[in-house]
Amino acid sequence: MEDPRITALNLIRQDKNYQDELWLKYWANGGSAGSVEFGAYLNSESRSDSFDLQILRWAIDDVIPAGVPLVMPSATVVIPAGSPSASPPVP
Repeated sequence: MEDPRITALNLIRQDKNYQDELWLKYWANGGSAGSVEFGAYLNSESRSDSFDLQILRWAIDDVIPAGVPLVMPSATVVIPAGSPSASPPVP
């Protein structure tokens, strides 16, 4: 399962308002990071307490309406011209 901090950061990249909403749900469910530390917690690459990560998952579930997919940042794929997978440009 993906680290919920990555999911949270992707949500915040889509809409900055998610940060406050996520933190509020996270804190209400017993999360340990205060509002000032929350951004640093999300960007931390250090190993976090598994229960704290579960609390963040709950917060994400509370914020994202059921059935609404999370839009992940898209990657640009470059296929070299002449490649068997390359197709002619669409006018």
